[in-house]
Amino acid sequence: MHSTLQEFYRRIQELNKVQQVSLFGPVLSTVTTNKTKAPPIEELFSIYDSTWIDDWYLSKNQREEYYIEGKKILKIFYESQKNNWSVPINLEGWFKIKIGDYLLNGRIDRIDQIADGRLEIIDYKTGKAKEKVTGDDKDQLLIYQIAVEQLPEYKQVGIPGKLTYYYLNENKQVSFFGTEEEKRELLNKLLLIIDRIHSGDFLPTPAQFICDHCDFKDICNYRN
Repeated sequence: MHSTLQEFYRRIQELNKVQQVSLFGPVLSTVTTNKTKAPPIEELFSIYDSTWIDDWYLSKNQREEYYIEGKKILKIFYESQKNNWSVPINLEGWFKIKIGDYLLNGRIDRIDQIADGRLEIIDYKTGKAKEKVTGDDKDQLLIYQIAVEQLPEYKQVGIPGKLTYYYLNENKQVSFFGTEEEKRELLNKLLLIIDRIHSGDFLPTPAQFICDHCDFKDICNYRN
């Protein structure tokens, strides 16, 4: 789904004569009006077919079910955006920022410029939508906010004003924006984690939330 939407929005950039110079730099302008051009839904489905991966399914029936469900999700998404398409200023943009003495790399699905000129950082999610963004999901978008605020190539376009998870399965968007205190707390947490990794400190830190979301909870002797 990510690859499909990435390529589809790249086509929107092309149709509206907006070119992203590279994965490391945004374009300098964007458009969000009912006159924005978008490819027909048939092209969206064609991109979906070309990016579809047949591997990793337990059975042929499961593969077909996922394929059909994916097309349904894309159809609902397309219809919901009709006459309100946006032209992203950045797609799948890589970033590298400094945190203390360390460098942190990442990639942002999409960045739009909203009506007031600020930037909306968007990340696509599959699975069940959440009413409120918390935990690692919140930290992920906060890191993106910090990166966009730091990098000069974005400063010449606008400042972040909105962080959004787009839950594709339910066609639902959940947005928030990080405060200075939240960003400061996250940076302190990241520095602590990185320092522990470098020092080889891997002592268990069981807690209800951590253990509930840990991939190794079923085999861990320290689980909460």
